[in-house]
Amino acid sequence: MQIILAPVLMLRIRLHQEIYLQKDFLATILSSSPPDGISGNQENLTPAANIPLNRVRDTTRMIYSTGIAHQFAARSQFSVSEIADKVVRTVLRNTTQKEKSVFLPAFDEALQDITGWATQTGLVQFELSDRAIAAWLDRLIHTPLRMESKEKDRETQEHAYPKFPYSPPPIQNSKFKTQNSKLKISPAKIFALQHTHARCCSLLRLAHREGLVTLSQLDSPGIGRLLMPSPIPWLTSETKLLLDSAAERQLISQLFTALDGVSSSAALSSETVFRLAQKVDQAFQAFYGGCPIWGSLKKSTQLAQVRLGLVMVTQRITSLLIEDLLGIYTPLEL
Repeated sequence: MQIILAPVLMLRIRLHQEIYLQKDFLATILSSSPPDGISGNQENLTPAANIPLNRVRDTTRMIYSTGIAHQFAARSQFSVSEIADKVVRTVLRNTTQKEKSVFLPAFDEALQDITGWATQTGLVQFELSDRAIAAWLDRLIHTPLRMESKEKDRETQEHAYPKFPYSPPPIQNSKFKTQNSKLKISPAKIFALQHTHARCCSLLRLAHREGLVTLSQLDSPGIGRLLMPSPIPWLTSETKLLLDSAAERQLISQLFTALDGVSSSAALSSETVFRLAQKVDQAFQAFYGGCPIWGSLKKSTQLAQVRLGLVMVTQRITSLLIEDLLGIYTPLEL
């Protein structure tokens, strides 16, 4: 099974790695076995998954919180504050050192520039910087989120399914399992999700024709893989995200929430997946209404390209949620 790597999962792996390496302080509290990743095996993530880590509710900032210090304090001679301070210091050390690159090193860049602190109650919290967010957005564009077999079958599906909104039987052999309940979704709600996916595709095709981006036609008919700009210029010269309006930040926040939700559970209920998709859809509608892509060309081509990058991330995660997990066909156009 291919694993979708999300910030919450990668932070868990990083926490487990750093704590294990502190043999003189915390490692004896954990299992004596090293964290998964040292052997290159990415399928058994049980040790990392056991570390509690949750996103703090915030519409714009990417803050994750863990009560791991309380767990350790109950099993050791150290106080909660001592453990919390130690965890923060170890995790914030340089993550790109060569000796640290045994744990999924390709994602080191996406975990750089993380700030961290211990709260008065002993919670350990980490916040992704704009640079880290930009790295994640770029990886979501260039890392496959769908099974290869589905990409190869997309053209066949295009001919097999009618163009109007239609929900075929659930896709078999999905990389995730949804706990199929008797979820009743109205045609109007299905259409809203399909329409968002189709609009993203239309915007990307138009941008390709206008020369704002260059797409291949190798993966999905009508969309393709992003060839230019690569990487997308997400950041200013001061390493701040160009996507700084409330609508842009809220859409990024919902995309990360959806990705974290999918990665945090081996079995998701259909209701949960549908709610995640709806939240993404609502955030995209606010973004689309308040952040015009072609209107931004008057300010900067770079801003237009960055907004198109966000559209592409939305398209990919929407497809993951509603087609891969719910079995609802995602049309490329309506």
